[in-house]
Order: sequence, then C-alpha cells, then structure tokens
Amino acid sequence: MFLIRRAEERDITPICQLLCQAGLHEEGVDKHIDHFLVIEREEDEQILGAVGIEVYGDEGLLRSFVIESEVWNGKVGLELFGAALSFAQYLRLTKVYLFAGVTKRFFEEAGFTQVPWEVLPVELKKSDHIHHAREKGGVLMVTSLSQVKQSQV
Repeated sequence: MFLIRRAEERDITPICQLLCQAGLHEEGVDKHIDHFLVIEREEDEQILGAVGIEVYGDEGLLRSFVIESEVWNGKVGLELFGAALSFAQYLRLTKVYLFAGVTKRFFEEAGFTQVPWEVLPVELKKSDHIHHAREKGGVLMVTSLSQVKQSQV
C-alpha cells in the first residue's frame, strides 16, 4: 500500500537520490521542499517517488516527477500526478508550467498545451530548474488550473 504526503526536510536526501538515479536534475529541491509531495510504501516508509512545484506568485513550475521503476504503473503515476495538481489548486495557483520530453503526450491528455518559451512569466524564467530543463530539450507546456476538473485530479 502506498501513501502520498507532503515532503519534509528529512526527505530531501531520498528525493535527490531518486532524481539522480533517474538522471534528473536535483538542484533546488532543498529550496522548494515545502512544495514537494512524496509517495512512500506505508509498511516501511520508503520513499518511492516524488513531484515538486516551484511557486512563483500565483503560478507554478511542476518539476521532478519521478517514481521508482519497481513500483511504476499507470495507476501510481496518475495518482501522484493528480495529487500534484490538487496540491497546486490548494496553493491557489492559477497556472502550472512544466517541461516535457518523451512524456509530452501524457501531459497533453491531462490538459496541458505546448507554449513558446516567450510566454513563460519572468519570475519562472529565474528558476534554475527551468534553465536546466530547457538545455536538455523538451517542450514547455502549461495548464490553467481553473480548467482542471476535480475528477481529473
């Protein structure tokens, strides 16, 4: 059985280890840990996945979506992703941006649309994570949380 919860300071190292294992950028996790969620196995509290949101005013950047391959399946992925969007709504964010690579189609199905770099708000352009993601390639996408139905989340 799995539990999704807000991350705490003690979760920084396990989150960074997961990201490194997946070849993802871990810089800045410590600065945004208050806006991370983790998925853990209830019986041993081992962290098996994470997703973070960098908050800039009323807009956010979804980042660091990772789940251990041993537990990955569509249901677990959708639950963590849905929890992240619900969390963004709880934070009263109006829009959420992300960089997508091979997962572009998944995010399109979830209501995200591709946008050019130029539409990214100035505050979000200051994110170290966004610059690293842009260098690696991928597509900038956005969704308006007012359009996300509770049933999708």
